Amino acid sequence: MVNKAASGLTALLLLTSGLPVFAESLGTGSALDRRVQTAVYSPDNVYRIQASIGCTSLVQLPANETINEASGLMVSGDPKAWSIGPNKAGNLVAIKPITDQEPNTNLVINTNRHTYLLELKLVTRPEDMTYALRFTYPEPPKKTGDVRRDPGNPCDGPVQNGPYQKRSNAESKSIGPYPKAV
Repeated sequence: MVNKAASGLTALLLLTSGLPVFAESLGTGSALDRRVQTAVYSPDNVYRIQASIGCTSLVQLPANETINEASGLMVSGDPKAWSIGPNKAGNLVAIKPITDQEPNTNLVINTNRHTYLLELKLVTRPEDMTYALRFTYPEPPKKTGDVRRDPGNPCDGPVQNGPYQKRSNAESKSIGPYPKAV
């Protein structure tokens, strides 16, 4: 009986271990107020904005980044449940829930530099909400040089083999060690 239960549990763990795991990234709160958050930007990450009815959240982009370009885009999954809009400079986005009737949705912001994927979640306690979300941007990996360098001739350089000689006796017909004397 115990073996069957253990086998069933093992099978269940093996089946579920291959399932994908999804997690939104919540920014790290500042030292003064955890509701003012900073997240490390990655194009492969979804960032969570926790909002509360009657309050506005803000996504703050760098000054040199804007959604007011011809290629800019800002669209949400449920536009009727949220009031979302940029400032005139295009680097600030105000987000405010309009209704508490199933408003959880997503928001995509495409700027002249990055694409941001946001998950908008309604929270009941204002102390849990995101007042501001800012991003830091890691340095891109430095290229080590895609150009292959010619390593040159490996035989050039200092002599590694010294002079050598071959000696044999007059009866020798091949190169090899002397036969053992019997």
